[in-house]
Amino acid sequence: MIRLTIILAALICSSISITGQSEIKNINVNLIGTLDPYPDDRYSDIWGYKHSSGREYALMAVFTGTSIIDVTNGTNPVEVAFVEGERSIWRDIKVKDGYAYIVSEGEGSNAGLQIVDLTNLPQIAWFPKSNTDFFVTAHNIFIDGNYLFAAGTDTEPGVHIIDITNPGNLEHQSVYRESDYVHDVYVWGDRLVACAGDHYALVDISNVREPKLISKSP
Repeated sequence: MIRLTIILAALICSSISITGQSEIKNINVNLIGTLDPYPDDRYSDIWGYKHSSGREYALMAVFTGTSIIDVTNGTNPVEVAFVEGERSIWRDIKVKDGYAYIVSEGEGSNAGLQIVDLTNLPQIAWFPKSNTDFFVTAHNIFIDGNYLFAAGTDTEPGVHIIDITNPGNLEHQSVYRESDYVHDVYVWGDRLVACAGDHYALVDISNVREPKLISKSP
């Protein structure tokens, strides 16, 4: 059983020198607090979110769902909400404009893309239902601008591109299919890197409705 403890660290950068490449030296890492709310469970991912009130939260992927933890006081982290999910050893979380987007490799009524409203924390994390319009399971997601990129889904081997401008009305744009199963994805600007089983692919997404392969690694 894999066990993971949240580590809340204070990073103190005492010197930064730039000589062609950025280099950070003399970093002190101090453990200021820990929390292990489900010691008999598995944790697979963690993401941070700063509320408009200034309070800070950690969203932790648990075997049975997502734990939302108030870490404003780093020495005393407190779980304030839990979003039920399908049982899965892998869950991935990203946050955009007060909404958490969550996927897993579990199947059931809470599968698909979970969209959780975080704007009313710590009172409530509102989760109406999962969106299964595009896939039921996914291994990984990435958000850049108003687009969500979902990799390793059960419906397509490549990468789904979804417009999340309106979380209540998602708009599917396209699927990149040139790399079969994609394990992870990274996007910057109009370029996407797809991490497939046996190669990396660089993809032009300047037109999100027509992603075009630029090159693949050997």
